[in-house]
Amino acid sequence: MAAPLISLQNIEKRYGATELFTKLSLQFEENARLGILGRNGAGKSTLLRIAAGLEDADEGSVLKRNDARVCYIAQEPTFSLSKTCVEIVSEAAQQTFPDIHEAQREALIA
Repeated sequence: MAAPLISLQNIEKRYGATELFTKLSLQFEENARLGILGRNGAGKSTLLRIAAGLEDADEGSVLKRNDARVCYIAQEPTFSLSKTCVEIVSEAAQQTFPDIHEAQREALIA
């Protein structure tokens, strides 16, 4: 079995007195689908930003397999209202995976 694409080990994150994660460990496996649910402010976006390397955890480590590529699309409404969700994700995939054929990118977001 291949190593996980991304492994979060004993991640801790807090903002002031608010603890988001304490000793959180999680693996992102190849070809797996993962849903992250939680109330507003629970840390879903922060968790993904840490996994993508866009934000640092206060404690713990993030390990990425050498071939792992991460694309993070913020939930902020900065997208053109004239574009579909698929178009927005496709553009992000094109920026993240510029060297692969369009059909392969489409398969990645399917």
